[in-house]
Amino acid sequence: MKTLHSIFKHICLPIFFILFFTFCHKNTECQGKVEDVNWKPLPNKGVYLIDIYKNKETATLITQTDSNGKFYFSAKTKNSHSYAVTFDRPNFAYYRLKEGESHNLSIFLPN
Repeated sequence: MKTLHSIFKHICLPIFFILFFTFCHKNTECQGKVEDVNWKPLPNKGVYLIDIYKNKETATLITQTDSNGKFYFSAKTKNSHSYAVTFDRPNFAYYRLKEGESHNLSIFLPN
C-alpha cells in the first residue's frame, strides 16, 4: 500500500499538475491597423495588453505599430483571466479579447 501511495505521490501527482497548468493557458492572437480619423496610419503607437483580472491599472507593452500602422502579437493567456488591448494609452481599454481566439482589429485614434 505504501508503494502505491509513493508511486502516486512522486509520478502521477506531478503529471497531473503539469497537464492542469498546460490546459489553463491558451494562445491568443491579435492583429490589425491603427489609424487616425482621416484614415491615415499611425506608426510607432504602443500596443498594450491589460490583464483585467490582475489589475486594471497594469498594462504590458507587447508590441508597436509599424510604419503602416499595422501590428500583430500572440500571447499566452489564462482561461480564468480577462484581457483587453489598448493603444498608446496604457490605462484605457479599447477592445476586450476572448482567450484562445484570433482577433482582427481596426482602431481609430484621435490625433
